[in-house]
Amino acid sequence: MTKCMPEAVDFTQYLKDDELLKMVLKNLLRYGIAFVKNVPPTIEDTKNVAERISFIKETFWGKHWLLTSDLKWADRAFTNERFNCHNDTTYLSEPAGAVIFHCVGHDGEGGMTLLVDAFNVAEKLKTKHPGYYDILTKFPVRHDKIIPDRKIHSVGEGHVLQLCPATGELRLVRHEPTSVCTRHSESKDLGLFYHALSTFTKEMSSPENVLQLKLKPGLVCIVDNWRVLHGRTSFTGKRQMLGIYLPRDEIDSRYRTLLNLDI
Repeated sequence: MTKCMPEAVDFTQYLKDDELLKMVLKNLLRYGIAFVKNVPPTIEDTKNVAERISFIKETFWGKHWLLTSDLKWADRAFTNERFNCHNDTTYLSEPAGAVIFHCVGHDGEGGMTLLVDAFNVAEKLKTKHPGYYDILTKFPVRHDKIIPDRKIHSVGEGHVLQLCPATGELRLVRHEPTSVCTRHSESKDLGLFYHALSTFTKEMSSPENVLQLKLKPGLVCIVDNWRVLHGRTSFTGKRQMLGIYLPRDEIDSRYRTLLNLDI
């Protein structure tokens, strides 16, 4: 992950200046992350950041979610434990295009946000272990999200590394090993697949590939969920992380429209 973070834009100016919106989207699509600063730590103002780009992608989590360690949901995200890097909504037919994070409060220690550029790690894997890269682009994987008390069983299917059919370039990473279900358990390639997935996962945990930052109230971080994986370190105290999903098609459409303003 690049250690040179893109410059944050001011919230008030971002809401009314299309040039700043274009900068945010350019950073998001070029580097995988973008920042908006001086955002009041409220749900409504964080939604304003999101809806400046597109409509919100609603899921069974709702239009937004607030992560605390209260175990409100039977999900590891709602604890104070370390959460290794992954992308969200791999269990949907099309994962969310971006995740907006806003830490609206934390009265303890720890809780560092972890970010990994999975495209960069995949490129390293392709160079070092081309066979592993190849199997991750071809072996079919199913991701399940099961929350019995909420009567939820969501399923998303695809490859860990999804290529663009037109160009062959990497388009999307689905990486949430705890939800992986291999459909072809008798395939001769099953062992190779798990070796490849393990190597890919280990490479992403290498310190040289991980950017750590402390998100504080007022700073909104927008993450390309198809490219950049996120996680966190363990923490103490009460930590409240507000999150919102955006659809990928709308992000791309918005940016193209803004570019056309220059023509």
